[in-house]
Amino acid sequence: MIHASCLSFALLVAANFIGVAFAQQLSEHRKLSRIVGGQAIPGQYIVQLDKRIPDSKGFATKVLKRALKSKVINTYDYAFKGFAVANLPDTVLSVLLNLNEVRDISEDGVVTIDAIQSKPVWGLDHIDGVDDDMYEYAYTGLGVDAYIIDTGILASHADLEGRVASCISFTGEACGFDLHGHGTHVAGTVGSKTYGVAKQSLTSMELDHMPTSLLQ
Repeated sequence: MIHASCLSFALLVAANFIGVAFAQQLSEHRKLSRIVGGQAIPGQYIVQLDKRIPDSKGFATKVLKRALKSKVINTYDYAFKGFAVANLPDTVLSVLLNLNEVRDISEDGVVTIDAIQSKPVWGLDHIDGVDDDMYEYAYTGLGVDAYIIDTGILASHADLEGRVASCISFTGEACGFDLHGHGTHVAGTVGSKTYGVAKQSLTSMELDHMPTSLLQ
């Protein structure tokens, strides 16, 4: 009885170890992309297939016929070849990742809105796809550096909120200025408080007759 108990315990430990190792191996697979900036839906994935696959639905049905609990929730044959699947166990995920017909697999998930800008300019209102006099966005660009090769950036502009962090000038002109105005306009479109798409980003550059600054 003691020996049986010890063996059972050893098998349990081994199973847990193998399970952890298997999960780690899956997470490091080159074809698997984890969701960033959102909450993953357990067991739900978007599978992108080789473009030469003629029928995404037929392929999904064939490869998942033994995965009885898995459910194909959507198929794609236009923008790309592939399908979305729910309740996919890790063992079947591993098989899919190693098929030559599968290009990559991404975790499906839920992304929530980070903020809403009321009464935005016309361009921002239309970027989020809904003409409702609001700009709804999930990402602020925080931690992203944008490099803009242009006429410079007026670093003191209030709408840039002091986020011009560095500058490189190839023309001999002073950094932090923009005698033309175009570079400041472009930087504002990228990351300014009122007009920016990614409102907490930024960077700019000068080349030839143009100056460079970094906003972050």
